Amino acid sequence: MEMITIPKGGRPPKQYTDTFLAAIAEEYKIMSRAEIAAVHHVSIPTVARWIRIAKDRGMIPNERKPSR
Repeated sequence: MEMITIPKGGRPPKQYTDTFLAAIAEEYKIMSRAEIAAVHHVSIPTVARWIRIAKDRGMIPNERKPSR
């Protein structure tokens, strides 16, 4: 019996550039996650991921943003 190779499923992880994340960090200074999501036509959890990555790279201080 011949063995078949099944390719690894899923999409490779997306790589975010420092330029993109710096732009998100600037928007986050003046906009809420929901507003950023609307501008970029993505979901709020996607924006939350971008913000988390930017925080991990030190582009956004790791402190709580005041509620609006």
